[in-house]
Amino acid sequence: MCENCQNSSAVEKEMVMIHKDKLIFGNTKTDKWLVKEIAERYDPEQFTPISCYWTGEGFIITDGNHRAQALIQRGEELVPAFLLTSEEFQFVACSDRVIDVKVFVPEFVRAYR
Repeated sequence: MCENCQNSSAVEKEMVMIHKDKLIFGNTKTDKWLVKEIAERYDPEQFTPISCYWTGEGFIITDGNHRAQALIQRGEELVPAFLLTSEEFQFVACSDRVIDVKVFVPEFVRAYR
């Protein structure tokens, strides 16, 4: 288990932007109606970034498949996200626990294209 997961009530993560072509969708059973609803109600000020981690070939989405699909459906090229370490991903994937994450927007947001 990662040190951050054990010792903190919330892990602080920097928001990044990931190009849609670099995303790997882990959930192939997307609810098209939910995607449409999210796309129609999209508000950039209220949008929750997706979570993902780097696999070496792309960023696999661990939470937010529907939100990412909605942005892509809207024609967006970049999707707001925060990155999990492999330790954090294993912690979440191998247990019923969740990581409480505080996402902050830096002055200059990194984009992965």
